[in-house]
Amino acid sequence: DSPFCSTTSPGTLVVTNQRVVWINNESPTKGSSYHFRDISLHAIASVGFDNPCIYCHLDTENVTEVTFTPTDSSTLQAIYDVFSRGALDNPDIDEEEPTDAWIGNLADDDIEEINDGDNTDGRFD
Repeated sequence: DSPFCSTTSPGTLVVTNQRVVWINNESPTKGSSYHFRDISLHAIASVGFDNPCIYCHLDTENVTEVTFTPTDSSTLQAIYDVFSRGALDNPDIDEEEPTDAWIGNLADDDIEEINDGDNTDGRFD
C-alpha cells in the first residue's frame, strides 16, 4: 500500500471548521476525512504534478500525503486560504506555543507594526 492517497475520481471537497472531507462522487463510501491537526503541511503545488493542486502532508499511520486537484485551478488560492484558516483554528495541542507553528507572508512593515504594539485591534490590513 502506498502512503500517498491518489484517486482520479471526481468528488466533492468539504472543509469544516475541524476537518477536510473528500467525498468520492463515484463511490461515496470510498471518501476520506482528515482532522486539521493531522495536516502538518499544506501548499499550492504546481511542479511535479500533472495539474496544480493543494498538496497536504499528513501525520497519520496509513496516509502521509494527499492532493486535491480542483477542476478550476483559479480556485486554488481560495481553497488554500480555507485550509490556512482551518490550521489556525486547530493548532497542534502538542506545541507549547502554537503560534510559532505556522509561517506567514508578513511584510517587513507588518512585522514592525506588530513589534511596536500599534495594532491593538488584531487586524493586519
